[in-house]
Amino acid sequence: MDFPQRVNGWALYAHPCFQETYDALVAEVETLKGKDPENYQRKAATKLLAVVHKVIEEHITVNPSSPAFRHGKSLGSGKNKDWSRVKFGAGRYRLFFRKRLARTVLIFTEKSDQLSRATDRVPGLPASPGYAQ
Repeated sequence: MDFPQRVNGWALYAHPCFQETYDALVAEVETLKGKDPENYQRKAATKLLAVVHKVIEEHITVNPSSPAFRHGKSLGSGKNKDWSRVKFGAGRYRLFFRKRLARTVLIFTEKSDQLSRATDRVPGLPASPGYAQ
């Protein structure tokens, strides 16, 4: 998936934090494919990349305003309600995004796991009290 692009009428952009993580994942999958073209699809990185694409293309861009993507007060009260997130991988991964309805734009900021917190890499994003370290 290249950014920017259009999916389901939404212009998709990647914040440098997300782009860096995404590009590293794509490179890992390409390396796996080169080493083992018959079995690379069974590897965790390949499955994760497929899920990221599915979440973006089949869930977020279908209805980015879905209540399922609201995070309540976990990013602080008030000023951060324009951020949304989707959890996947049994809650282990989170993909944060913002939407601009007037321009039909989605900006993806981070794909995080238990070892890589979005609050550590996105300036101005407050820590989530319930976020596992």
